[in-house]
Amino acid sequence: MSIKIYLCLTILITLLSINNAAPISLTSLSTTFGASDQQQLVKFVNAQQQQNGLFNGLLRDTFYAVGALSRLGLKPERQDAVCQAVRGAIAKDTDITSLYYAVSTLSDLKCLSGNNKLVQDNELTSLVARSIESGSLDELAAAVNVLFALADAKQVESDPAQLAQIAKAILALEETDGTFRSRLSDDKRTGTLANTATAHFVLARLAHRLKDAKIASERPVKNILSMSSESTRETLGFEDLQTTATLLRGLVSLSSANGGQGSTIEASTIVRVAHYLLHFKNVNSLADAYYLLIGLKSVQKNNIGQPIAVELEQSVFPTAPVSSLVVSVRDIFGTAVESTATLSNLALSSARQTSLLSAKEMTATSRPGQYKLDVDKLKIGSYIVDIKVAPKDTNYNTVSANLLITVTGSISVDDFKLSVADNKDALAGSKLTYEVAYGKKLSQVVNVPQNKVARVFFRVTSSSESFAAQQVGVRFFSPSVDVVIPATYSVDAYSVIVTKEIGKSLKYQTGNYQIEIIIGDSSITPLVWNAGEISFNFSQAAQPLSRYPEHQPIEYTFRADPAAPKQVITQVFSLLVIAPTAIFVVGCLFIGINFGKMPGGMGFIYTVAFVGCMVACTGLIVKYWLSLTLDVTLRYLAVLLIPTIFFGQKSLSAFATDRLLSTKKNN
Repeated sequence: MSIKIYLCLTILITLLSINNAAPISLTSLSTTFGASDQQQLVKFVNAQQQQNGLFNGLLRDTFYAVGALSRLGLKPERQDAVCQAVRGAIAKDTDITSLYYAVSTLSDLKCLSGNNKLVQDNELTSLVARSIESGSLDELAAAVNVLFALADAKQVESDPAQLAQIAKAILALEETDGTFRSRLSDDKRTGTLANTATAHFVLARLAHRLKDAKIASERPVKNILSMSSESTRETLGFEDLQTTATLLRGLVSLSSANGGQGSTIEASTIVRVAHYLLHFKNVNSLADAYYLLIGLKSVQKNNIGQPIAVELEQSVFPTAPVSSLVVSVRDIFGTAVESTATLSNLALSSARQTSLLSAKEMTATSRPGQYKLDVDKLKIGSYIVDIKVAPKDTNYNTVSANLLITVTGSISVDDFKLSVADNKDALAGSKLTYEVAYGKKLSQVVNVPQNKVARVFFRVTSSSESFAAQQVGVRFFSPSVDVVIPATYSVDAYSVIVTKEIGKSLKYQTGNYQIEIIIGDSSITPLVWNAGEISFNFSQAAQPLSRYPEHQPIEYTFRADPAAPKQVITQVFSLLVIAPTAIFVVGCLFIGINFGKMPGGMGFIYTVAFVGCMVACTGLIVKYWLSLTLDVTLRYLAVLLIPTIFFGQKSLSAFATDRLLSTKKNN
């Protein structure tokens, strides 16, 4: 019983400690949309303005341009001309979407208020009614934004019943998975993230204005977030810049409408979305500029947690030693954030488990948001700096930053020794030890017999102090074989022990090899030093240098061509074929050719045509015997067969008729 009570108490204490523990800090932003980025965007936007004040001559692009500038606290050039051009454009084309562009633009320019109404009450009522009737999400959203802007400008009075009707129409477009369709008439399961982003923002505005949190509550946000098109540990994006920015604005607005209770989105998610948005700093259109700033403003101003960037003022130091580190803390727009900065840990990147400095609070400098820490003189190398920042403004979350600094410099190789002994244990006291200064070469070729071991020993130093580089190796190479062996670091020196096992890497190629020391590190220029020459003698047979063995040519035996018949047989066969024709011709010469019994009239023509067809058939057979193929010959023969049969029948009929006539005359 006592054991069970003890276990229960242990679990309870553990749970209490977890609940009372400090919240885990978020990661900081890696960059910001600072002053130079903002200047570049403003320059791009202003370049699109035309002489009449409109941007690219379009009301829509003017809406994007003015909206982008206003979110940076700026106004376009020729502001009065813009206001006049927008009023002129809406007088020509009054649909709810165009009216939304115009009202929003004039509202941002502070030229919407006054007695000169942009649209008459009856016309506005008709446009809103048509939007509700159409059930189009885009038109409903435009109607809400128009009504809110005109109500804020004191040009219309807000109608709660009408707004509630619009909210009901928007909620009717929601799918079971939390997305929204474009129209009520669309097929179900056609909801998109772009529609969802629009609906969330409008519902949040309606919840604020109607003071009805139910409109913006109970949204399946987790399911929406799972539909991301780009999701990594650092970034989170949805389809494109526009969808991501408007979706973030909608989710942040929903959280604000709920009073921050049960936030629809976590602070870590906002950081990931911020990283995604910052990939689009260099915009290519006014729409991209507008939506980029929509997203960045949602990152900067929300009741969930505003991310901040922690950056080193200098991350690469050209010379050692380094005596101080300076970091700046800014929000996503580069504005300084007053905070308490603490260096949590400082360690070499190659030995992160060994802390060089920890738990040191940084002091504020004269510049806002900048903090400095005096450190012991940092030597050449790459260091990982972990910094924790706790902003004084509660709108920001505590963040942690993992930063990299590099101290560059030069190195050298000292205390180089090449020792040869009977075994590894005897290497330390070996009398066969050869030394050489850095930059020079061994005065002789060092011979390593098959039954001996050798050791290459050296130190890497910078300013006479030991330096642990990221990559160190010893290269043995000859004109035909090349191998690099990683060096082992111990205490303050590097070494490579060469045993008979190296023979396998060298393919047991006996001969002389060059010794080369190779050192690489992100903080130095790579060092390559040829220290001399070594000779290996292997008792094993040398292996082929190529992985592909040499093969003898492969010979194939093909079937021999059949023996041709003797030429005499061929000649006899040819004579037998020609013989009937020769006999016919000779017979005609002896007997004589009598054309007297040839029929007259058409019979003569038929007979001549029939004889011609027979000659053509005979010629075709001769041509086949000489060169034609059987397939081609049969096709030609089929063509000749038709006239041959026709003229043959006509010719025989003519002979038969003549014989009958001659018989009657004789009788």
